[in-house]
Amino acid sequence: MHYTFENHCEFPENSVGKLILCKEEEKILLFGKMAALDEIASLTWEEAKERLKKLMREKDPERGIARIRVIAGDHREIPHRASVLGGTQAVYRDQRIFLLRDSARYGGVHPDAVQQCIPHVAVEHESLGGFSDYRDPLEIFLAYEGER
Repeated sequence: MHYTFENHCEFPENSVGKLILCKEEEKILLFGKMAALDEIASLTWEEAKERLKKLMREKDPERGIARIRVIAGDHREIPHRASVLGGTQAVYRDQRIFLLRDSARYGGVHPDAVQQCIPHVAVEHESLGGFSDYRDPLEIFLAYEGER
């Protein structure tokens, strides 16, 4: 099957947030909520990736949830249409994006699908596909129907 890929997410410079991939017939759609963080601008790219990891581990003292959820909400709160294929967390800067871990609710995203949705951006990733990297071709990921 031939798919088209579309981006429906805004990527402010120096931002962190959450992404989901959706499938609508023969369209693969990228949605997300990314929020600019001033502190990311002063970090090297490697430090920015480490900061995302910390935001996933650190708890907000007032709300008791991970700081990334305070910043970007939950994957299920991202406005979208069509069935969700998977989700991840991300940091974006200088035409580069780093995808980290699967969504607890939806499972992971295939990095090649994200790359095709945002072809002008270099995609890096870690721990996608059940805390291991996807080894199956993109076509197998896209052929899957329903919740993972």
